[in-house]
Amino acid sequence: MASRVATGIVWAAETGKWLDLRADGEPDDPARQAAWSDDREITGDELAEVLSVLQDRSVVVQVMGARVTGPVDLSHREFRGALWFDRCAFTGPVDFTESALSSLSVSRCHFAAGLGASHMTVTHSVLARRTVVNGSFRLRGSRIGGELSLRGARLSYPDGWALYAESCEVASSAWLCDGLVVDGDVSLRTARIGGRFGLDAEISGIVDAQDLTVRVLDDDPDAWPAGSALTGMSYERIGQRGDARTRLSWLARIVTSYEPQPYRALAHAYEASGHDTAARRVLIAKQRVRRASRRNRVHNLVSRPWSAILRTTIGYGFAPWRAIPWVAGILAAAWLIFATAPASAFTTSQPTGEPFRPFLHAVEALIPLVKVGGTEWIAHGGYVWWHTGFSALGWFFATVVAAGLAGVFKRD
Repeated sequence: MASRVATGIVWAAETGKWLDLRADGEPDDPARQAAWSDDREITGDELAEVLSVLQDRSVVVQVMGARVTGPVDLSHREFRGALWFDRCAFTGPVDFTESALSSLSVSRCHFAAGLGASHMTVTHSVLARRTVVNGSFRLRGSRIGGELSLRGARLSYPDGWALYAESCEVASSAWLCDGLVVDGDVSLRTARIGGRFGLDAEISGIVDAQDLTVRVLDDDPDAWPAGSALTGMSYERIGQRGDARTRLSWLARIVTSYEPQPYRALAHAYEASGHDTAARRVLIAKQRVRRASRRNRVHNLVSRPWSAILRTTIGYGFAPWRAIPWVAGILAAAWLIFATAPASAFTTSQPTGEPFRPFLHAVEALIPLVKVGGTEWIAHGGYVWWHTGFSALGWFFATVVAAGLAGVFKRD
């Protein structure tokens, strides 16, 4: 004989109404379902049987305030309609593995033994807002045609993946935010999110986002736990939170050993959004981290000073105009030194009556192969060393800028 709850589920689905089992004087919180009356109870087997009766109908099953006891096996089913549960308590494991349905909402529910929904196909959205799941919430390989929302939920599985959504495909946005608390790890490896990925949660474990593909990364950089994995993660654009400085701090905190791909992905997102300056800043930081990651101490004695020179003078080739103020400063110094030199410091073997012009001589000394004066002046005494030094600096900057423009220093 069907229970009162089972009969009510069929009636509500056929009439398009909610089956509201809440009672006055009883708590709404499904975590306190032990205080509920038996009139609100249905076994997992009964629920599965009732849903089997309705699975070929385009109806919305809407249940509020039910206590479902024992395991619920809804795997390998095809539901033409939608399943909406609100403030329901599930005392046993719930399994939607390889099922298909229009939409699934389990908002404000309490799952005492996990929620399995791997390889599930949902035409529209999966909503688990303010839901508590003790055990793993598994969405591995599932396909969701709308959005995935875990806003305000609490997922607890300290010994493993509290949220296991590897290879999950979400056509719209995925929201892991608005007070979401995760006691455990989160796997989004090889998942695909066609809209925004909102991450602003308290996560005790790590986030495995390797090869995650996102259209818009709309996260809080501080929400990513240390030790998370970002290798292979790609995104087309970045949301409003976090400028280049903040994002570089984010990468430095998460990517503890040098990996070029996370920096390339961040630079690509900035370039796609038209933020070329931010993109260059990221690529320059990538080169700095690459060079700093070398562990050979003897090599570092040369590499690190050389890296600092390349960073400050040409930005490793991404900002060659940084050399301009350096060259201008050296030119001014040469001009000053030559202008204050005694008359005997510079002579010419071609007496033309043309006076010695310190600025033109500084330009000739500093810029290779450039001749701007009609008379060749020869330095004497200590000014020979000044002239030679400025010429060497000129050749150095010319060579470094040319190599930077050619991409010699742009390595992974």
